[in-house]
Amino acid sequence: GESVINIPCKAGEEVTVEVAVRYDNMMIANVPTISMEGKGINTQSDSHTGGANVWDTLLVSATPTIDEVLILRLQAKSGVASHCNHYFSDIKVSA
Repeated sequence: GESVINIPCKAGEEVTVEVAVRYDNMMIANVPTISMEGKGINTQSDSHTGGANVWDTLLVSATPTIDEVLILRLQAKSGVASHCNHYFSDIKVSA
């Protein structure tokens, strides 16, 4: 599944997002991921690397070239047979 958060931003001001994530299955190919996208930035993404049942802090950062609303995607990918739970917590946005 996926959740989307809109982040209003001003041109030339760096935006950084941190998200604590965890998953509870050994499905390495299906780790939680965050990404940030918009017209005035290159898409930024980060994926969990700490292994199952370990909290990891993911970080994306960008400086938009135009005033806009950036889109933060919290992505929990799970295969049909994996039944993997993903957790997203402590979302911090700084500009």
